[in-house]
Amino acid sequence: MPIPRIEAGQFVKFNYRPPARPQPPQQPRRQVVQQRQPDGSVRTVEVLQQPKPVKPPSNPMKDVFVLHPHWNNKVHGLDLARVTPAEQQVLKAIMDPKTAATVKQGHWPVEGVPNYPLIRDVCMRMDPTELIKNPLAFYQRFVKPFIRDKDCYRQYWPNYMYGLQVVKETQVKGPVMNPKPLFKKV
Repeated sequence: MPIPRIEAGQFVKFNYRPPARPQPPQQPRRQVVQQRQPDGSVRTVEVLQQPKPVKPPSNPMKDVFVLHPHWNNKVHGLDLARVTPAEQQVLKAIMDPKTAATVKQGHWPVEGVPNYPLIRDVCMRMDPTELIKNPLAFYQRFVKPFIRDKDCYRQYWPNYMYGLQVVKETQVKGPVMNPKPLFKKV
């Protein structure tokens, strides 16, 4: 089975397994505890506690909305596990050009699309399928004001992405710009 191609505006699902970060060696911690003696008295004792091992990510399965498929050898996107289901519905609705065309014709609400006023407002003011060709402008104009309180922007190394599935195809036509720099976050 061929590997699906990642493109801007797609909703993808994959397992992400980067190598574990090297951890500096940790020394056992000394902790003072009180110990009850057989005669009923309490004695203070110093105990060494071993450090806990580093755990792998709790959920390696990622659902991502792709902002840029390949910038600086990374896939840039929004981690959908960090946004609400309503915000996911809005993202999917605005990235559908049929929704934008129906709204611009003056028909609201659109069948099969949640009746959120934000969807109508975004479709009237901008064309997200054109705007995402410049991922920086899309992120600054739409994502940051829309998803204010959450940090859902993530970068993924493609060589650690396994079992890639395209959940929803992109409707973006044409090349995606490579602004310099794409995002300041590392």
